[in-house]
Amino acid sequence: MPNVPVFTCPTDEWLPLDVHDPHGPRQTAQSVADRGGRRAKRYAKDLLPELLELWESAQPRRIGPYAVHVPHQRPKGRLDVPTVYSEWHRAPHGGPTMDAVIASVSESTKDASRPGRDITTVQLPAGPACRVYYELIVHYNPRLTAHAAFLTYYLLPENGVAPLLALHASWNAATATPGLQQAVDHIAATLTLQPRTPDLLYGQSRPAAEPL
Repeated sequence: MPNVPVFTCPTDEWLPLDVHDPHGPRQTAQSVADRGGRRAKRYAKDLLPELLELWESAQPRRIGPYAVHVPHQRPKGRLDVPTVYSEWHRAPHGGPTMDAVIASVSESTKDASRPGRDITTVQLPAGPACRVYYELIVHYNPRLTAHAAFLTYYLLPENGVAPLLALHASWNAATATPGLQQAVDHIAATLTLQPRTPDLLYGQSRPAAEPL
């Protein structure tokens, strides 16, 4: 793949997680600790196991860039970390066309919780894409159930040749901070494909832009 994905985080509550560096989780946790104060240090310490688990789950898939949402105000209860990342996928049966992508995601998300899915086509700066939002009730065990939300953009390839680039986001719909859908939509609107360079091997999730 000659080009790599780059996107910009919408606020400073979204932090890059380098899934290609073994030190990536600790670097992200340090960014939380650097917010200042004893509570921030405790927040970062409690967050690190979640970041390590996310880093581990990203290996050895073709993932990146990757970012996590860490609110300034620590959520109550378990730390469920919303994520957004890009990943390359093989084209569905029928090829890398919009109709084939819609058919594929319609089938794969048919068990989504009601009121159901939202599948639309959008035009991003990086090109035409299929936007898919859905929710699932996930039963991990008799005592642990999660209400998970998923938002994915499938970007059609520029030259009509596979693979497809997907921007995946997920979070706990029951406990998440309001506005995550809008935040991911913002990230998708900044998504670009840039030439691979020695300093940009896997893409980049850039911090929120400084205010003018």
